[in-house]
Amino acid sequence: GKLALLLPTPDPPYALRSPGQEEKLLDDLMTNYNRDLRPAQGEGDIINVTLKLTLTNLISLVSRAPPLVPCQSPPAGCQATPGRGGARCIARQERVKR
Repeated sequence: GKLALLLPTPDPPYALRSPGQEEKLLDDLMTNYNRDLRPAQGEGDIINVTLKLTLTNLISLVSRAPPLVPCQSPPAGCQATPGRGGARCIARQERVKR
């Protein structure tokens, strides 16, 4: 049997790439791998493999967006949302013109 490992790799600007990370992951996953050992009783039994991926750089990805700032009156292109003290809107900083 053959083992195929397919991992998604998002393209920049959505991913910050560190040199050698793909190779390190592959080395970590395949350390002590023995292709002759199979967790199955029969030769043709199908083995389901489940991988769990965790997003660890979500904060740095979100922090690249311009900060949101409160404003008293909505600028063009901003929808007012109800809040304490009357209607307020949250607009991206580049849209706020003073």
